[in-house]
Parts: sequence; structure tokens; C-alpha cells
Amino acid sequence: MDKDEIFNKLKACVGEVLLVEEEDLIQPDSDLVNDLGAESIDFVEILHSLEKIFDVKIPRDEIYPNREFFTDRKYLTKDRKVTQVGVDKLISSYPYLDKNKIMEYQSLTQYLNSISLIVDFLEYKMADR
Repeated sequence: MDKDEIFNKLKACVGEVLLVEEEDLIQPDSDLVNDLGAESIDFVEILHSLEKIFDVKIPRDEIYPNREFFTDRKYLTKDRKVTQVGVDKLISSYPYLDKNKIMEYQSLTQYLNSISLIVDFLEYKMADR
């Protein structure tokens, strides 16, 4: 399954869970929280739905860094910028993450809440088959 197919299925899933009537509002760089209004329970529902749609397991710690990452200053500065140690940790722990995307988003949280991150993750998971 290619990236476009994954994106289209993810777009339909997110649209259904978040009740987004105009699916064109869901773009790869869309922030699930700030652009689409997702709350933490929505993330759970989206991930659960994606497990069914793509027939993959999605453990939370496999897709998102743990709380320690966001509180340890060796990974993030006070103003929430990712340090080089943080970038290295993310890349080694989450091989599907794109180093360029980590650096280009205004904040790590924006990248971690993006549609493109989930597409990248699903593409990585599907390649294991």
C-alpha cells in the first residue's frame, strides 16, 4: 500500500471520528489538535480504528515518545525546541520519524500531532509485513 492510499484511508478515518464534514480540510500537515479539534480520547479512537482498517497493532509507546522525553531538558530546551540529543533519541527510538520534519515543524508537538506522522508510522508498520 502506498503513501497516498494510506493517507486517503487515514483521512476518511479522521474525518469520521472527528466529524469533519469537508475532508479537504484534512491535509498531511494538519494538526489533529489545533486544526481539527481532536482531544485525547479522539486519539485513542483514531488509533483503535486504524488498527482495524490496516490490521496492525499500534501500541502508544511505539508511535509517540513517553512523558520523560517531554520533561527531560537533554531532549527539549525550556522553549520546547528539540536538542540534537533529542533528535538522535527520536530517530533511534522511532525509525519512521523523518529528521527533516522534526526540524521543520514549529514545534515537536505540532509534528507529533500531524497527519503526516501517522501516515509515516503506518507506512513503516505496513512495510514489516
